[in-house]
Amino acid sequence: MFKDEAHIIYVNSQIKDETKLGRLMHDFSCTNAKDMHNKILADRVRYFKEDERGVAIMCREMEIMRNQAHEEGVEIGIKKGRMLQLIKQVCAKMQKFSSAEEIANDLVEQDVPLIQKIMDVAPNFGPDYNVDAIYKALNL
Repeated sequence: MFKDEAHIIYVNSQIKDETKLGRLMHDFSCTNAKDMHNKILADRVRYFKEDERGVAIMCREMEIMRNQAHEEGVEIGIKKGRMLQLIKQVCAKMQKFSSAEEIANDLVEQDVPLIQKIMDVAPNFGPDYNVDAIYKALNL
């Protein structure tokens, strides 16, 4: 399914009984290392939450994750902005041209099936052609 050769195991983390798995689920929900059953896990949590070096490492890793998420968000925003612009252009050109091919030729090197999909959805939002609503309806 994921084609990465990884195995995924789903567990009910709400069960916190006295089995090994239940005790581990308990530890995963703890915010304080002193409340944990597993000493190795508690020691690592204590290191990353209480030791100056561990805290520094965790802060650096969180900063890296934040920066990556920001970059991904910017990338998604740029793609969405381009798509909104394309929808706006297609809606404007639908008045002049009758086919997706004609609009694609006028826009230079655009994806004809995508333009056709926009043309199929856009009339449901006319005559004002709400670009955001069309974008949502396209499920891109």
